[in-house]
Amino acid sequence: MCAEKVSSQNTRYNETYAPWLSDRVLDAFAQHSQCRETRGWPQILQERRNTQNQADRYKSGGLGELAVKGQFGIWVCWPNHPCLGAVGAGPGDRMCYVRNDVTEKWHPWGLNSVLKLCSGGR
Repeated sequence: MCAEKVSSQNTRYNETYAPWLSDRVLDAFAQHSQCRETRGWPQILQERRNTQNQADRYKSGGLGELAVKGQFGIWVCWPNHPCLGAVGAGPGDRMCYVRNDVTEKWHPWGLNSVLKLCSGGR
């Protein structure tokens, strides 16, 4: 089960992105090429349909009060993402991203163990 609403964080803001997607967050993952997510929605949806095991499926949701209309509205957390190994995540964690609807790019947001978007680990 995943959170219905995401609470805001008090961070240094980067005006290019949503206020809660701070330079600190982006910098933490920029050094790891494994943390780049380049799949588009069609590929992601197809992978979900092809994944039999529920624990291996991504979890997603809306940003709620953190949404930036027309730019940021959804997040996705993947288990078994290559970024997890690159950042030394613990077993059962998920790597979470937010999607910029204008550029159609995914931005690494953080580990689910920190963000607490999905309960029960996987």
